[in-house]
Amino acid sequence: MALEEIPPPVEETKPQLEAVPPPLEEVKPRPGVWEGWPTVGLSAAILFVFFTAQSLVAIIFLVVLFLRNPALDSFSQLQDFIIGLQSNGLMLSTAIIASGICGYFMVWLFIKLRHGASFKDYLELNAPGKKTWVSLVGVILLLIIFSAVMDRIHSDPQSLETMVAAYLSSGWTPLFWIATVVFAPVFEETLFRGFLFVGLRNSRVGPAWTVIITAVTFAFLHSLQYDFFSLMAILVLGLVFGLVRLFTKSLWSTIALHSAWNLMTMISLAMYIRG
Repeated sequence: MALEEIPPPVEETKPQLEAVPPPLEEVKPRPGVWEGWPTVGLSAAILFVFFTAQSLVAIIFLVVLFLRNPALDSFSQLQDFIIGLQSNGLMLSTAIIASGICGYFMVWLFIKLRHGASFKDYLELNAPGKKTWVSLVGVILLLIIFSAVMDRIHSDPQSLETMVAAYLSSGWTPLFWIATVVFAPVFEETLFRGFLFVGLRNSRVGPAWTVIITAVTFAFLHSLQYDFFSLMAILVLGLVFGLVRLFTKSLWSTIALHSAWNLMTMISLAMYIRG
C-alpha cells in the first residue's frame, strides 16, 4: 500500500507592518553658539545699547546747539529746533558712527562671553568665491530695477526731503558718505544677518523662519524713518539679504550687498541735489 503524499505544512503568513519613518532629528545648536532665546535677548540688549548711543549723541548736539542759540526762549521754538535736529547731517553721521561702534562692540563681547567659536567663525565671515561675487552683481542690478519700479509706483517726499536736508547739513560730506556706506551696513549686517541669524538658524526656528524674522526686525529698525509703503520695500530688501546670506554662507556677501545698495542710494541723492 503506497503511502499517501503528505502535503507540506502551510506557512502562516504574518501581516506585514508598515514601515515607520524615522523620527525627525532635533535641530541641535552648533557648539559654541548661543541658542535661540538667548540670542533674541542678547540682540535686544545690543539694540538697546545702539539706540542709547544714538540718543546720547543727539542730546549732546542738542545741548551744544541750544547753548549757541540762546534766543530759543519759547517751547514752540525749541520744538521746531528739535525737529530740525533730526535732519542735521553732522549729528546723524556722528550718531551712526558712534552707535555702530558701540553695537559692534556688544556683538563682539557676547560672542567672546560664549567661549566657543572665534568671532570670524561665529559670524561666518568667509570670503566669497568668484561665482558668488558675480551673483552679487546680478542681485544688486535686480535691486536697482526693483527700486526704480517702486519709485514709479510710490514716492516718499518727506523721506527724500529729510535726506536732502541731512546731506546739505552734513558739515563734512565725506563723513556722511562713510557713515552711510560703511558703518551702517557693517553694524546692521553684523547684527541681523550675523549674530541674530546664526543663533536663530541653529535653533528650532530653522533657516526659512530665520530669514523672515531677521527681515522683519531689519525693517522695524527703520520704522521711524519711512512710511508704510517704503517699509514694505525695506522688508523685501531684508528678505533678499537673508536669502543671499543663507545660500552663500558668508556674512561678507550681505555686507558687500548692503554697502553697494547704500552707495547707489547716496549717488542717486547727490545727483538729485545737483539737479
